[in-house]
Amino acid sequence: MVQTRSGRELGLDELPIKKRRLETEIDRTTGSTYPPADWTPVYDYVDQFCTTAKVLVGPKQTSFTVSIALLSRVSPVFKAALGTDWTNNGSKPLELKEDDPFIFAVFLDWAHSGRFMVMQPNKGNEPDRPTLSSLCKLYIFADCRQIRALQNDVIAVIYHERDQLHELPLETLSRIFAELPEDAKLRQLVVDSWAYYAGEDKITDDLCAWVPSLVADIARIMLRNVNRWGYSFASGTFYMVDIGDDFLHSWRHSKI
Repeated sequence: MVQTRSGRELGLDELPIKKRRLETEIDRTTGSTYPPADWTPVYDYVDQFCTTAKVLVGPKQTSFTVSIALLSRVSPVFKAALGTDWTNNGSKPLELKEDDPFIFAVFLDWAHSGRFMVMQPNKGNEPDRPTLSSLCKLYIFADCRQIRALQNDVIAVIYHERDQLHELPLETLSRIFAELPEDAKLRQLVVDSWAYYAGEDKITDDLCAWVPSLVADIARIMLRNVNRWGYSFASGTFYMVDIGDDFLHSWRHSKI
């Protein structure tokens, strides 16, 4: 006859599994403790991803259900918005009426994976991958929400395509110079690209009407007697958002 022992006899009922923290053990090789004494309980770590918010994006209010912890971790703006009772209690969604659902989806892809899809040419009106134009819009989105890491990742990709920036649609150029501050790195990169790569035939009446700030910046360069053949293009790290030398050092050695 096989004898079995009850859970009480084994002491299982004495383990508050859901509420207890992971026990600290001594690493015999280093003498350090693992996991750390302030280690987050398993149930807290899991539960933080179970609390979601509904986000309505664009004029058609495309609905996204997103982890509040995820948005709060990458953006102080989202953290402030989703930390209020009127959003995180689920009674009212977060509305982003002026944003593009496609751009928001690319942002979520980056927030989850740390990467976004490589650029491909447009295919119809609904591209399935970010283009150079959509990456510029993603930078604007990130600037508005203070997502510095995303701005740097976007700039790192755009810099490698800098010779195409003067081919951006006028609508995208207009947004860059209307919605970003004058010292924004993307604005500086666009101006440098035009000064270095674009010919005089690119300075059209439409450009002057749509993006007068860009034309004025190019004119200032010309007045300094720096033509596009003698213009010195800045290094890629110049256009990174200033968030510390450690980040810039790691970016220089990362693969895009």
